[in-house]
Amino acid sequence: VDTEQFIEDLYPVNCSYQCKVSCLVIGDGWRPTPLPEFLKILKRYLPHNFEIRCKMESTNCPQPYKILWKVKNVGPEAERRNQVRGQIEEKGNSIVEHSNFFGNHYIECYIVKNGVCVARTRIDVPIGR
Repeated sequence: VDTEQFIEDLYPVNCSYQCKVSCLVIGDGWRPTPLPEFLKILKRYLPHNFEIRCKMESTNCPQPYKILWKVKNVGPEAERRNQVRGQIEEKGNSIVEHSNFFGNHYIECYIVKNGVCVARTRIDVPIGR
C-alpha cells in the first residue's frame, strides 16, 4: 500500500526560511552520536536496532509555525513488511525512530506558517543488512 504523502500536495511550498535538524543515534553501548559522525565511523550504514532521535534545533522562521515530519522507508523489505510509511504528520519538535530494517530511508522536517511550507530539510538514514 502506497501511503506516501508529498508536502506539495498538502501546502504551497515557498522555502524562504531554513530549519536545522539534529539526529542522534543511540544503541548497542554507543554514546549518543550525531548521525553523520556515526555513518563516517561505520562506513555509511546504520546497523539494525538503533534509536534515531531527530529534533528540529532551530529555524529563522518567526513563531507561530507548525513542525511536520515525514518518515519514508524505502526498499523491498519495507514493501514486504508494509512499512513504507511516508505520511506527513505534526509531531512537535522531535521524533524517535528505530533502525529496524535494510534500506536507504529518509526523514524530512517541514516548517509550515500561515498555511505555507516555508522551510524543509531532509536527512538520509541508510540502514545496513
